Amino acid sequence: MQFLKNSNLQDIDRVLVIGAHFDDCEVGVGGTLLKHADKGDEIYIAIVDSDEFRTGEPKMRKREQLAAMKFVGIPKKNLITFTSKDHEPEIISALDEVRPDVIYTVYHKDTHQAHRRASSIAQSVGRKRNITTMFFYCGSSIEFYPNMFSIIDKNRKEKLISFHKTQIECGAIKRTIKDRMEAYWGALISVDEDCRAEGLMVRKMIYNL
Repeated sequence: MQFLKNSNLQDIDRVLVIGAHFDDCEVGVGGTLLKHADKGDEIYIAIVDSDEFRTGEPKMRKREQLAAMKFVGIPKKNLITFTSKDHEPEIISALDEVRPDVIYTVYHKDTHQAHRRASSIAQSVGRKRNITTMFFYCGSSIEFYPNMFSIIDKNRKEKLISFHKTQIECGAIKRTIKDRMEAYWGALISVDEDCRAEGLMVRKMIYNL
């Protein structure tokens, strides 16, 4: 197990988080993004299925996404959106222009087809040798066994998640279940019973000692 606290992330300047839907990134790795922001890292959010309408009107969901980004300190110009109709090669080419040092994305073993597509795109963007790529849990992954843990501030993440009101109201975000999982992951790495952690799986990583 590796521990994301005062580690090689100190050298990371540009972070790209790739999700399928508005709220994926905050649910999966929002606490870690807050830590990146505290360090002054440049963060980009890419949503590859921004036209999803089944759990909320896309324009409203985009407003919620921008509000969440503002809370983290991510400028709205750093939100990059695509739709389900956009072709993967064009999306990959556009995201290559971000030139990230690290990529976070949803785990590829997922029951939601849009999540699997987002993960596939992210892994292609992370194909270059100098890019660290990590998976996060997005609520519908299977066989997700984290091997890296990022200790987070529970209250700040709860505030961040609260901006996605449409998803909380429709039950797409289950905050109690999320907190139980993050408490379990925290218990794996800390004796502090109040510890919360986000679980990550390393796809490819440069380990700087």
